[in-house]
Amino acid sequence: MPDKEKERSIHRNHPLRYLQRMYEGKTLDIIDFLHQRGLLKATLIDEVLTQREALQPDDVTLTGLQMTIQGSSALVKGDRHGRTPYLVGSILDGLDGPLARHLGKSSPEGAVKDVISDRIADLTTAGLISQGLGYFVKNPDFQFSLQRSFLYSCLTKSTSVMVGVPTREGTIGSMTERRRVLLLVLQDLGTLYHKYHLDELPISGIDGPDIKRLQMIEERTGLLITNSEKNARKRIDAILRYVQRPEYDGYKNPLEDPHTEAAVEARKYVVVATLSKNQYGIDIIENLNNLNPGFKFPSAEELTSRYEYIRDSMNATRDFTEKALSIAGVS
Repeated sequence: MPDKEKERSIHRNHPLRYLQRMYEGKTLDIIDFLHQRGLLKATLIDEVLTQREALQPDDVTLTGLQMTIQGSSALVKGDRHGRTPYLVGSILDGLDGPLARHLGKSSPEGAVKDVISDRIADLTTAGLISQGLGYFVKNPDFQFSLQRSFLYSCLTKSTSVMVGVPTREGTIGSMTERRRVLLLVLQDLGTLYHKYHLDELPISGIDGPDIKRLQMIEERTGLLITNSEKNARKRIDAILRYVQRPEYDGYKNPLEDPHTEAAVEARKYVVVATLSKNQYGIDIIENLNNLNPGFKFPSAEELTSRYEYIRDSMNATRDFTEKALSIAGVS
């Protein structure tokens, strides 16, 4: 097995990856199926298909973000119809990569765009949940803690791959599990929003069953936060054991080759760290360094100045990032 394929097999071997490869050639059929049933109305995909232009992977990525946020916004306000766009958004999140490979347009920048969309969806949804829960439970640090937990997972995974430490996909805190839990939380918050007419504040009080519902919401989101931090610490410990070996020579290899999986993850690392700091005010690198002072995570500036291909990726994805932030309503 070639070195690059061997490296990819270490980090990208979850069963869902094999499923994606199986339906790669059917991606356009799946999108057309969703479109014909009116599930993609008023989206980028709808606009492109209506004009009979060539569908691009970016259209799928941005439409997935658009529908996830649309569904989340509706669900948290008690509109159960929000489940459909939320679930369609989750489906589209898994189709952009296979479509890119099917069209022969797979690239490191495509992978970076995918992670940009995912993190913006995560951070926006966390804000919606924090706002909904804030009607009942006053916790000014909740939104930050939930957003930070999503970033922990992404950045420690990227760092693990960058230094050559195997990681596992599909565990607690994975994208699939996170979307499932967030759907349940959004639905429960929506039930409370509708029942207590939160658009007609103030709340006079909540009854016993709804107190239990609130407790369940807090428990589920709390587990997302604690499990993410727990997994982050485990990954950092594994990274430390690896980098403390006598033969380890820093971030030189395999980051010198822009085509390795590690280099792709370095691009993701920098763009997520930059996005979270500049747009959301979260210095996730500093937070990661505080988890375990024994390991210093590289700054986005350090990696960007060292590797030209990272700077190129940042420039190549700038317009996409602006579109994604606009969809999310982030200025």
